[in-house]
Amino acid sequence: MSTFSRRASIRPTHSAASRCPHTPPSAGCGLSEYAVQAVALRLRLLGHPTRLRLVRTLHEHDGDVVDLAGRIGAEPAAVSAHLRALHQAGIVCRTDARGPAVYRLVDWADWWLIDQFASRLSDGARRRDSSEGGAS
Repeated sequence: MSTFSRRASIRPTHSAASRCPHTPPSAGCGLSEYAVQAVALRLRLLGHPTRLRLVRTLHEHDGDVVDLAGRIGAEPAAVSAHLRALHQAGIVCRTDARGPAVYRLVDWADWWLIDQFASRLSDGARRRDSSEGGAS
């Protein structure tokens, strides 16, 4: 076998079978421009630390503005503004029956996405810490 043909036989291909194991087979396929813009908008909305804290807290239990502000350590006015944005996006709903409005998480896909990002990042940090600790 010649050197050229041997190299050619071990060269990686760009088929779905040769993708990185962390890349799903459908990655990069079928995203329309509308979908790209919609996903970018949703990620920007969820990308604010206060909104992330609110979604995490609402995952655990419902609450009104004052309750949620106390739980995440933010000013009620700021929490109210962030809840309004989350409500307009359909991520939370509010009930106004007598007394202060109570907010509840209704879009669990957003919580799942946040949870996946957090798990992935903490797993990477753990691996990095363990590899740095072993190199000393």
